[in-house]
Amino acid sequence: MRRYALPLIMLILAGALQGYLPSWMVIRGARPDFLMVVVIATSLTLDPLSGGILGFLGGIIHGSIVGEGVGSFIVSRTIIGFVAGSVTIRFFSDNPVVPVLAAGVLTFSGEALFLLANPVADLGSSLNVLLIKSLYNSLLTLIIFWFLRWMEVRRKIKMAEARL
Repeated sequence: MRRYALPLIMLILAGALQGYLPSWMVIRGARPDFLMVVVIATSLTLDPLSGGILGFLGGIIHGSIVGEGVGSFIVSRTIIGFVAGSVTIRFFSDNPVVPVLAAGVLTFSGEALFLLANPVADLGSSLNVLLIKSLYNSLLTLIIFWFLRWMEVRRKIKMAEARL
């Protein structure tokens, strides 16, 4: 149970930060999606089912913040969390390239799913913003992923010391 406490706390904090995103963090119209970053980064450290559940919760939080398209947020984030959890099983997750590539591809895929459910008038501009957002989320995911790995190693060291 304690293993899931940190991802849930991070998800709640990401939701709070997403709701009050500073304007200086917006790059060419693209704003980082902290909730998706937390879902991807934490799902990479969990199994597919837990990743899907975390994505579901992230979708509810994000939909509640935006106030519209709640169902689209829930479905896209649940799929992203599940797929990110599956990436951990399929690939070597300690390789720093895996979280960066996974975050970029999964952000692009998740936002594309969202755009399919909620079409926009200017698709070209939306795709440009989506590419920048994918790069932004990739870098943020790398930072959060390594933080979570560090916390996990720290927890295991404490458990080993307690046994001695």
